[in-house]
Amino acid sequence: MQVPSAPRDLPPNLVSVAQVFRSLIGRNHSPHPENWVPGLQHPSLPPRPAAFPPPDPTAPPLRPSQYKLNPFFRHSRWGPGTIHWDIRGEPTTVFFKTESERTGERCLVPIGLSDFAQPATHPLCTSMRIAAVADDAAKTFPWVVEVHNPLGVRCEDVFRALSTNFTQHITREEWAGLNEERQGRVANAWKERCRIRDQRLAFGPRETVRWGAGADALRRVDYLGDRVRFRGLEPLGDGDVEEGWMMFVGPL
Repeated sequence: MQVPSAPRDLPPNLVSVAQVFRSLIGRNHSPHPENWVPGLQHPSLPPRPAAFPPPDPTAPPLRPSQYKLNPFFRHSRWGPGTIHWDIRGEPTTVFFKTESERTGERCLVPIGLSDFAQPATHPLCTSMRIAAVADDAAKTFPWVVEVHNPLGVRCEDVFRALSTNFTQHITREEWAGLNEERQGRVANAWKERCRIRDQRLAFGPRETVRWGAGADALRRVDYLGDRVRFRGLEPLGDGDVEEGWMMFVGPL
């Protein structure tokens, strides 16, 4: 459901910021949010940045190299990336890597809804085509990931498109098209995924139930072998057959 909104009138210049803040708390420290003046700008804050212009459907499409990626998707050539995500998991398992203020140890913090809502590129794009995986021995990646949003591709759109693509089962025809060496790597990755999943416990309302993942079939994520950590995207080079983005992955 969309709620129509109209621009608010800016407050008069004579409004005192300090006075408005004092009016938010009454006697006995009772809150009075109704006294807040909409559109009030604190003098110590920089001007509010302009919003991204909406995508123009009539404009000629830009090449991937002409876009600036959101930091979540920038490929880190060395060291840890901006985020930590095991592609075998849902987008809800995307984490920031940070340090604990109390202990100084590294910890993972799940990204929030506002992070998912960020644009994936600047300027906004209405589609992204992830057509290759770095260091893949195959000439072409068999499962191109298409991301679409007419209002501008968001970070959530990219994460969900990747998750949806790699959780699909591998068909018999796709399995038959893999060489023997690749089939061995896929089979080993499948065994490891099932082993990890079988060790997890799902706590139901009345009893503890062990997940039976051993019966799960091969999935596209098993094609990646032990390189299931998302490490970012880069535009495909001019010499590549496909045009779009290349995904980088690495070990956990």
